[in-house]
Amino acid sequence: MKICVTGSSGYIGSAVTAYLKENSYHVVGITTDIRDKEALRPYFKGIDIVFHAAGKVKEVHNKEACYTINVLGTKNVIELCMEYGVKLIHLSSIQRFAPYGRSKQESQRIVEEYSNKGLKAITLRLCPIIRKDSGINIRGRYYLEDLVVDIKNIITSCCRSSMKST
Repeated sequence: MKICVTGSSGYIGSAVTAYLKENSYHVVGITTDIRDKEALRPYFKGIDIVFHAAGKVKEVHNKEACYTINVLGTKNVIELCMEYGVKLIHLSSIQRFAPYGRSKQESQRIVEEYSNKGLKAITLRLCPIIRKDSGINIRGRYYLEDLVVDIKNIITSCCRSSMKST
């Protein structure tokens, strides 16, 4: 099975990439700007699953950056998944306010729209993600170390069944 990770140099993407490689998965990391659909295209050939972790997280109040990356960039990823018959694991957020939260909600809506057109996808709406050794105690947190294991389990189950957006 070949897995492509967008945002593979980011906080979650790098952790997922490293964990999957350690567990003998064939992983291709993408650090290419997801707003450039043609630059993304070669990465989708022969891929089984795209783990879409790329997004604009810093500058959460920068409306244009959040929209072009989190919405339009995600749409590029979705369209390439459809074109190449690739399954999608999409990261969203429980954040609903500020340009960042609104852009993540819009990208989730687009995933749902395309799932009605045949896209095999699942959306994970994440709460704050922290490392266990961070010393931070945030209510409603999700540990990065647990997330990567859960992602591997989702990928394993994807191979056994079809996916639909949730």
